[in-house]
Amino acid sequence: QFENREAAEKAIKEANGRELMDKTLQVEKFVPFNQRSEQASNRNLYVRGFGPELSADDLAKRFSEFGNVTSHTTMKSSRNGVERYFGFVCFEDAESANRAKEEMHGKVEGNTTWYVVPHMNKSTRLAMLTQEWKKKVEDWKKRNVFVKNLPKSIDENKMRELCSEYGGIDSIYVPRTKNIIYEGQNMKEELQSRGTACISFIKPEDANKAVKGLKEKTVEGNKLLAFHWKPREELAKAKSLLMSRKQQQQSMMMMGMMPFGMPMGRGRDMMPFPFMPPPPKQPRREPPKPQPAAAQLPFSLDEFQKASPEIQKRMLGEALYPHVLKYSNQQLAGKITGMLLEMDTNSLLQLLYQPDNIKVKVEEAIEVLRKAWENSPDLLKTLPPK
Repeated sequence: QFENREAAEKAIKEANGRELMDKTLQVEKFVPFNQRSEQASNRNLYVRGFGPELSADDLAKRFSEFGNVTSHTTMKSSRNGVERYFGFVCFEDAESANRAKEEMHGKVEGNTTWYVVPHMNKSTRLAMLTQEWKKKVEDWKKRNVFVKNLPKSIDENKMRELCSEYGGIDSIYVPRTKNIIYEGQNMKEELQSRGTACISFIKPEDANKAVKGLKEKTVEGNKLLAFHWKPREELAKAKSLLMSRKQQQQSMMMMGMMPFGMPMGRGRDMMPFPFMPPPPKQPRREPPKPQPAAAQLPFSLDEFQKASPEIQKRMLGEALYPHVLKYSNQQLAGKITGMLLEMDTNSLLQLLYQPDNIKVKVEEAIEVLRKAWENSPDLLKTLPPK
């Protein structure tokens, strides 16, 4: 700290830019901490888009054409095994930094697409990213369509054929889950559609047409359900609001059923009306019919509960297959076993405890296949006659 302003300005003028021990001095007026971010952001740029071949000196050289670069650096970060390279360039004045941003941002040079924006502190950048995310979500709500009740055979190509009549499509996503199927005695895993899809249209008006049009369509016997996409937070909020309204309605109904003048809270017990008929006599109950004894599981229940969900499905499939084969044939047993494995784990365990019920499930599966294959004579031949 100098005694007066004149001495400080003289030191800045004479020392700034001077070479000392192979270093270039940078001398400038002191700025309080709470005033630094705005001034620094006017001169500091955040840069990315380049690869590992670009050094810090190369970065400074590339940006020096826009003005005097007072400091620079390159860094890298790794996320999920993917390395990302970025850097910072600080100019002597805000005009040079703004000129570099205007000319370099979005520019393509070889394999590099430059991303150049003013450097921001963490809180400012977080606020900006939050605002950008909200804008994206609002845009997705207008352009994205969520479809339910699709057949398991649906994929992105079939979905594109189904929706292309409504307008340009940006992207399609069909969620899948692992499914165990049997081919004879051999078991294998395959990815199967969950029966839903999300289609992102280029224009909001095309998404509106798709919501109306898809509701009128039936695919492989399935009546489709289509909605405008909403984020999970909004769906959870709407569900909570709906449950709250139902509870309020039930409370109002109970209030309406109470006779006028009935004491509320803890009052004395009401005396019965003299003309109230006595309660009807209960009919004699017949003794319960004997139930078939529960079957033994072909595996230890303790081992089953400790196994992963994938191993549990495999154990259930191996236990179900002989029963399914008993009520179908060699060509269908694997297919139907895979269909049954779509049920929840508790239901499958109940089937194994009462294997006679498996026959009913197999018959239901055969009728589903008969309906789905009605236009495929070769596949219909594999089904048992009615």
